[in-house]
Amino acid sequence: MKLRSQMMILVCGALAPLLIVAAIGGASLVRHERETLERGVVGMTRAAMTAVDAELRGVISALTALAASQNLGEGDIKAFHDECRRLMHRQSRWLDVSLADGEGRRIFDARSPYGVVHEGEPAGESVERALRGARAAVGNLVYLANGLEPGPPSVRVSYPVVRGDKTVFVLTAYVEPHLFSDVLRAQRLPDDWVIALADRNRRFVARLPPRPPGDPISPSFQAALASAPEGFFPGTTVEGQSVYTPYVTSPVSEWVLGIAMPSSAVYAGATRLAGTIAAGVLLALAVALALAWLLARHMARPIALLAAAGQSLRRGEDVALRPSGHVDEIVQLQAAMLDGFAAARERQAVIERQVARLELLDQITSAIAEHQDLRSIYQVVVRSVEERLPLDFACVCRHDPRQGTLTVMHVGVRSEPLATALAMTEEGCIAVDDNGMSRCIHGEFVEEPDTAALPHPFARRLAEGGLRSLVLSPLVVDGQVLSVLVAARAMPNAFGAGECEFLRQLSAHTALAVRQSRLNHSLAQAYDELRQTQQAVLQQERLRSLGQMASGIAHDINNAILPAMLYTEGLLESEKGLSTSGRQQLEVVLRAIDDVAATVARMGEFYRQHGRQMPFAPLSLNRLAQQVGELTRARWSDMPQQRGLVVNLRTELEADLPDVSGVENEIREALINLVFNAVDAMPSGGDLVIRTRRLPPREGEGTDSVCIEVADTGVGMDEETRKRCLEPFFTTKGERGTGLGLAMIYGIAQRHHATIDIESEVGRGTTIGLRFAGCPRPVAAAAAPSQVAYRTAATGQPKARVLVLDDDPLVLQTLMAMLQSGGDDVVAADGGKAGIDAFVAAQAGGAPFDIVFTDLGMPHVDGHTVAARIKQVSPSTPVVLLTGWGQSGPDGKRPENVDLVMSKPPKLREIREVLARFARPAPAGNPRDTG
Repeated sequence: MKLRSQMMILVCGALAPLLIVAAIGGASLVRHERETLERGVVGMTRAAMTAVDAELRGVISALTALAASQNLGEGDIKAFHDECRRLMHRQSRWLDVSLADGEGRRIFDARSPYGVVHEGEPAGESVERALRGARAAVGNLVYLANGLEPGPPSVRVSYPVVRGDKTVFVLTAYVEPHLFSDVLRAQRLPDDWVIALADRNRRFVARLPPRPPGDPISPSFQAALASAPEGFFPGTTVEGQSVYTPYVTSPVSEWVLGIAMPSSAVYAGATRLAGTIAAGVLLALAVALALAWLLARHMARPIALLAAAGQSLRRGEDVALRPSGHVDEIVQLQAAMLDGFAAARERQAVIERQVARLELLDQITSAIAEHQDLRSIYQVVVRSVEERLPLDFACVCRHDPRQGTLTVMHVGVRSEPLATALAMTEEGCIAVDDNGMSRCIHGEFVEEPDTAALPHPFARRLAEGGLRSLVLSPLVVDGQVLSVLVAARAMPNAFGAGECEFLRQLSAHTALAVRQSRLNHSLAQAYDELRQTQQAVLQQERLRSLGQMASGIAHDINNAILPAMLYTEGLLESEKGLSTSGRQQLEVVLRAIDDVAATVARMGEFYRQHGRQMPFAPLSLNRLAQQVGELTRARWSDMPQQRGLVVNLRTELEADLPDVSGVENEIREALINLVFNAVDAMPSGGDLVIRTRRLPPREGEGTDSVCIEVADTGVGMDEETRKRCLEPFFTTKGERGTGLGLAMIYGIAQRHHATIDIESEVGRGTTIGLRFAGCPRPVAAAAAPSQVAYRTAATGQPKARVLVLDDDPLVLQTLMAMLQSGGDDVVAADGGKAGIDAFVAAQAGGAPFDIVFTDLGMPHVDGHTVAARIKQVSPSTPVVLLTGWGQSGPDGKRPENVDLVMSKPPKLREIREVLARFARPAPAGNPRDTG
């Protein structure tokens, strides 16, 4: 019996049980995997809905805590509004918190200022459900209104506030759907699975992959929900994908969550069928081995002969063919084995060489990975291939596409003598076009078996130097040839196919390392730029926040200093018996109040990019230096003396100093800050000098420069502190300092085109100078600004009826006193509503007002509302808006219905000019139109 017949019997005996086991095992595995998957996904669905319910309960818990607020219990709705705003800002996913009364009417929205309610937005079905059930209610997906325009999508969660057995309020939190998207994302489902959360309206609240909130769920999902609140159904997604979907309904919100797995995933267990089949195959092989053992007795002797032949071949002995005498095929097999062993020896030698090259490639790649700069990478590559391949000459050349040349970047250590002889030392250039290298720089691997047969100068140079075989391997990075690896040997045809392939792969690996090096360098640069940008954004945000706080503070300060300014002006005007020193002191006080008002005005416009710039005027630095000394006397004289210290102030003023052009109160404020810093720098006392001097003109200026310096003998600054002292928020005073003093001085200097010179030495003191461009003196000297002139209204000037509105009693009293001192008939109103009522009553009684002064910031009814109402009743009546908030109109424009905007605190002269311009009654025969 031949071997083929015997093997057929063996295969037939093993195949039948193998097919039976494979069929039974495959069917069982698919059924089992599907049932297991269904149970697992149903559990995942319930777990995901539990996580969603936990988030909703967290919102309800926050509302429960908020409902227990003492402010709400005591009926302080405004304080409770502020409390809601703070809670809303702490909850990153909350869009709004609203409060409704027991009838469902909206009281306030926390996202809006107190008193502003989006009346066009309905209370919502969650509020109605909370009122009906007296318990927390989760609503459907809605769009949060922003005035009359639709806003972002949100989910309402309402909580009733019950007092006794009656619901008195309903708190509603507006939650972003992204909160539930994060919960769904946390389930970490496969990318091709779909998880969706739908509200009672069967619209998406959240979904992965994302869909717009509010889109309807698929028709198959809706049909399943109509039949049962929970279940498992086959269907299709809104994208048309065939899925199996388990779904559950929340007991908290009555929302539905489903996880749709692709139909293909149900049969994923079939991929494991190979394991079951493999087990069946092993069993079948065992049966086959049993059959083979029975047949092996017929083949034992010829197989033994083959084994002996194999041992002889392993020892390298020659094997002669001997007939086995049993099976004819054994003789043929023996001959084939002899041929196969010979071929195997050759393949083994080739494989060993390839393995050695792969090990070398791996070692070179590992060495390259430890370096980041190009020169080090090239050095590792050249040294390794030169020693281990080996090569007679190796170098790396950089390609310059603009010049059309290759520049030698690195030459191997062993190749340096040849490089010198061939004029290919580092930084040497090789022309590309004249030497037949155009193929290489276009990304093609080039092998030249014999350089002596090539006509190009570069090939002849190599052949004359004893290098007959040449390989050029390009290093391609991002589609461009960055460099070329040059390898050469003395013998012609010295590079085999395996070595060429090795050099090609080495070039590819080196190109990847070069690309990684460039990416690392770019990443480091991008990180530095990102860090600098982040610091700049943080700095801008700090300045913006500081400006917003400063604007509010400015309003209060302006109201506070208004009585001081007007009463001081009134004393200087009306009190004729003042002594000379008393009058001078009041003038200093008035000048200080003017500076405070100017500073406060800048504070109010601190963060606005469109702030108004005060006009420049000629001013004397000598006079400013004397004023600064008087204004800061308390700081450098009185306060140190209370601590037993002495600070000596002296002025060194150069005579006949040219005037400079600028804003007087800004430069005075900068000098005051310099004096304050100097006093702070002398904790043990010392000398303080204010010095002015004339300097030669700067380049490009026609007049001499003028410098004013503030010098002290204090602790001084080291070099690092001196370099950073002008940065915003940098301070060496600890908690006592803000770091804005010198930064503000720098800003003033920039606006005046002045330079700041800082000289300081630790332990020797500091000198800071401001250098301005001088300006020619006017022909007729103006009156000294220190001499304040005051004039009363012209005698016989007609009186005016004036209505004044303000919510600050002290400001209201002061304005009344100043206006009445001019003989005008003044009526005061505390707040916007009282002022409107007074105006309407006067208009109806036949005694209309000639002018209305109204504050801007008043509770309930602000100045804009007052102006609009007055213009509605009497369009011709002038309305003057008094504001301590800085520029009140958008982009610096005058607000609508307002004839004039006056910044607080107004000067007495300005008030009289306004009265003379707008409010004095017209001559007889030309009555005022009262509208």
